[in-house]
Amino acid sequence: MHSASGRFSICFNGEIYNFSELRSQLEARGARFRGHSDTEVLLEGIEHYGLREMVSRCTGMFAFAIWDKHERSLSLVRDRLGIKPLYWSTSNERLVFGSELKGLLASGFVERRLDPEAVSAFLTLSYVPTPYSIFDGVHKLGPGEIAVVTESEGVLRTRTSRYWCSAQVALAAREEPFEGNDQSILDQLDSIIGRAVGDRMSADVPLGAFLSGGIDSSLVVAMMQERSSEPIKTFTIGFNEDLYDESKPAKAIADHLGTNHTELVVTSKDSLAVVPRIPELFDEPFADSSQIPTYLVSKLARSEVTVSLSGDGGDELFAGYNRYCAGLKVFEQASRIPAPFRRTIATGIEMFSRSSWDRMYGVSRGLSLGRIKKFRFGSALHKIAGAIRSDDKLDFYQRMISTWPNASGVYPEVSSRSWLDEEVFSQEISFVEKMLLADTRSYMLDDILTKVDRASMAVSLEARVPLLDHRIYEAAWRLPMSLRLHHNTTKVALRELLGRRMPRHLFERPKMGFGVPLAHWLRHELRDWAESLLQPSDLEHLGLDADLIRHEWERMRTTKVDVSPQIWSVLMLRSWFDRWGKP
Repeated sequence: MHSASGRFSICFNGEIYNFSELRSQLEARGARFRGHSDTEVLLEGIEHYGLREMVSRCTGMFAFAIWDKHERSLSLVRDRLGIKPLYWSTSNERLVFGSELKGLLASGFVERRLDPEAVSAFLTLSYVPTPYSIFDGVHKLGPGEIAVVTESEGVLRTRTSRYWCSAQVALAAREEPFEGNDQSILDQLDSIIGRAVGDRMSADVPLGAFLSGGIDSSLVVAMMQERSSEPIKTFTIGFNEDLYDESKPAKAIADHLGTNHTELVVTSKDSLAVVPRIPELFDEPFADSSQIPTYLVSKLARSEVTVSLSGDGGDELFAGYNRYCAGLKVFEQASRIPAPFRRTIATGIEMFSRSSWDRMYGVSRGLSLGRIKKFRFGSALHKIAGAIRSDDKLDFYQRMISTWPNASGVYPEVSSRSWLDEEVFSQEISFVEKMLLADTRSYMLDDILTKVDRASMAVSLEARVPLLDHRIYEAAWRLPMSLRLHHNTTKVALRELLGRRMPRHLFERPKMGFGVPLAHWLRHELRDWAESLLQPSDLEHLGLDADLIRHEWERMRTTKVDVSPQIWSVLMLRSWFDRWGKP
């Protein structure tokens, strides 16, 4: 689209939720509009205010490129928290950009040369972190960044700056805490979240929401239903495997709220049919196995709606992960024990599989296996083993976020390095706050948001994430820590807001996540597929240690040891390379 003056031209992906308000302000300044889109409002706002100020006025999710004919410059812009993706490259003095890496490949201007640092990062984290991409010379624009590209005498120059920085905003908000008692603070937060949810309900197409039965999505749906005269359409995926099934609590919450609820119980066959498509859905290697149910629930929602709201972001903003409380406390207590003894204890824990610990714990408590599985005792105990091996808090966090703790062991081409966020971990804030910030800037950005964006876009569904409104982000960092974490209770503020809307027994239960029976699949239904991708010659071609990988694969196949996340990361790299990596 071109601006009225003809100076600016834009290529825009996303939504500006406050565009009507911005339009009115611009009309008061004399702007005239030809249509009714947020794209035109964005263009004319840039004309009137300038790029940086206009972007700062926008509430939304977006990635766009804007050409300034007068300055002969192209600016690439990404939203504050990185909800929408933007890849770019200036290889061979040609600028190529797009929302998908496969789009850059289609240009023919990008060399399919793997970046060893990105491969190492992927094997460590199960995703490729910003600003890296899997290909050398291709970058991801960071959240809240503007990259201005100019040309002089045939040479392209790129200048990148931030118009919004999550760390700076968090630290500033932390210095201006909410005033008043807890109930007063919660009232203010309730209003801020409610406004963000309401903004994202504006749509001229069918609207719905993902409902997992967890705190975040339940709160979003509850607030949507409060603002709707009709039952909100909600969608849940159920599994035959009791350990991974959240459909029953989601149904109970939907019934309480009165939503128009759709539940689909998927079989292993349904899930496994997605596996061959994963390289097409995700431009880069991506190894969070919850990518499979995320795609399936997106496909389910798209059968009835075009826009769906989700509860993503609540864990990172309001402290929802167990590592923030229970994990860190285990480490702090264990650190009083000499390191050799801690490692011996950890080895002893790991000698028994997760399912073995589940059975032993169930017997000791007189519980049925089906019931104890919901608590995932074995998985928790294996994570504890990782925690007590740690030498310090940084090592603890690194172990908690790592798939292969020592990526150089499996990928010798790059020496082992830390992927910790140095800007965050150098701040004078508590370690829990450092983890929250680091997760927002890496795990949430390049795992959670990548997963939701790619899975939803693959079925032409627009996924909106109200909890990642920048006003909610600021509000979260203005909360006293006791309203995020209190003893072993996570997401205190969100629990309290949800408790205002439904009985607590509907949502007060152990965190489940959005998992799949990956180890079982790899040992059975996916065994032949995995074996075909783990041939030593193919692994060595990628620079991987075939002997180590084959050893772990055989160990998992023939014993109850579960190293499925590590094996899955290698499989995702191999299957991606077969589709996109070859010249």
